Amino acid sequence: MSQTRARWPENKDEDNFLPIYVNTVDYGFLEIYGIKVTEGRDFSKDFSSDAAGAFLLNESAVNMVGFKEPVGRDFILSGHFKQKEGKIVGIMKDFHFQSLRLKIEPIQFLLDEETANSYLSIKIKPDNIPETLEFIKSRIAGFSPNYPVEYEFFNELFDRAYKSEQKLGQIMNLFSALTIIIACLGLLGLSSYIVEQRMKEIGIRKALGASFKKIINLLSLEFSFWIILAVLIACPTAYFIVTNWLSGFSYRAELSPVIFISAALFVILIALGTVSFHSVRAALTKTVNTLRYE
Repeated sequence: MSQTRARWPENKDEDNFLPIYVNTVDYGFLEIYGIKVTEGRDFSKDFSSDAAGAFLLNESAVNMVGFKEPVGRDFILSGHFKQKEGKIVGIMKDFHFQSLRLKIEPIQFLLDEETANSYLSIKIKPDNIPETLEFIKSRIAGFSPNYPVEYEFFNELFDRAYKSEQKLGQIMNLFSALTIIIACLGLLGLSSYIVEQRMKEIGIRKALGASFKKIINLLSLEFSFWIILAVLIACPTAYFIVTNWLSGFSYRAELSPVIFISAALFVILIALGTVSFHSVRAALTKTVNTLRYE
């Protein structure tokens, strides 16, 4: 796939061209890749005129050119390609052929069996992939024995396009896990220190009839304020950072409040669970052991 320029009979000025991507394909290309035709038809051997010259344009290309009724119109492919002329036989629904960071660009498919045969696109079943590959290699070697068969899976090409995002996701997951662990250890140590300082107070409260639930609430609520304050600071900060990162993508998911609410509840539960460990232990300590030396 490369970029070239497009012209049509009404556009007689060769210097006035529009940039457009081009891909030479064979019959059945759209079916293999699941590309939908919204207007007109796909290339077909039932129409002998297609072999003489035919084009498929995506919706972005039609909008760029400004055709109101594009199907059936003459079109010219020029640039570094040998000039090709033909008719537009169909319009393809816009599809991504680049990274989602980029907008969908205008593209045209040219039916050219000779050029398209430089590469083969084969859809295979996921069962017995090694045997299938060996069969394909043997069949190709039958009519092209002097050229080794080189193949690549489409999902590997797709993965490479987003390799940096995948690595970033792995790094962020690792640092998030480490941050949570360090924060929990800090809370564990802080809660242990505070509970130890208030053990006599807890003993007196229990002696005066304070229930297990009241003791837990007494110790947990002291931390709850700071935990909730931290969450209120973290959520807007995270929203700003993620929004700024997503702005690099022309096509992106919308940030839902549910994501931040779920994350906040998860963090609060982890924090309170960590703090409650020492709170429960203090609440279960016998009053006589707490006040032994008072």
